Amino acid sequence: MCTRQTLTVIFAVVLLASLAARTVRGIGTPQGNPSVTRAFAVSKQRFTLGMPEGSRKTLVDLWEPGLVLRWTTRSLLDVDALKAGAGQPNEQLRIVPRIPPHWRRAYHRIGNVPILAMEYQGVRGRLFLEALGGAGADIVKIVLRSTDGEPLGIGIVLQSPNASRNEDFVLLREDKSLFCAVAGECTCRHSSAGMEITVSAGKDPHTVWIAIPHRAPVKDIAAYRARNWADAWGRAVEAWRQVLARAVRFSIADAKVADAYYSCLEQILFGQ
Repeated sequence: MCTRQTLTVIFAVVLLASLAARTVRGIGTPQGNPSVTRAFAVSKQRFTLGMPEGSRKTLVDLWEPGLVLRWTTRSLLDVDALKAGAGQPNEQLRIVPRIPPHWRRAYHRIGNVPILAMEYQGVRGRLFLEALGGAGADIVKIVLRSTDGEPLGIGIVLQSPNASRNEDFVLLREDKSLFCAVAGECTCRHSSAGMEITVSAGKDPHTVWIAIPHRAPVKDIAAYRARNWADAWGRAVEAWRQVLARAVRFSIADAKVADAYYSCLEQILFGQ
């Protein structure tokens, strides 16, 4: 008899095969990818981040008007902890852009890699929030583009009941471990809701990174802020590409049945 774990592995292989068989789109921008709107699903979507073979998994809720990242500090390999309910998320980080009135929102999958992006678009510009699980840290990529080339600034609030701000660009836990760090050129100020950074762009798009370490002491703050997160992002994407390349092709002759089947598998694997 197949166990749930065996079925999950089978489903994963089938889903990866379906993704590998599809056309691989470019990584790094949601342009040209289908958007998920309310016509397709409810306003809240849930996605799972993590390295292919890692025990750390982070739940990302697409939440109006931003992202909510939730995770547990316990390893998913600790079966006894999961049975006792300790695997439930006990930490969270909200990322809330202060979007100008009349800007539109859309959700995107980027290529065949488990990266989920929110796009905000208005008359003067576009803002992208993309989230990916990396080695040692979850990474949120923020890209701001000015449509007319004129200076444009967007405030983004970072807030959490699990951490507090005691210096610019950083949130710490009560035990003084590093909760998250902002890397890249931006301004920062204290907010009643938490920490607020302002990302600015002109003729060229501007990128800022938010790193959420799996575990890091306060002495690592400078190292996390100085790290090349574009390189870390690229290595995380490549890790998933290698997994997809190992997938075995699996096909269902009837296109409508195949779409329904893959949709069910995506729900099982990535959560809803």
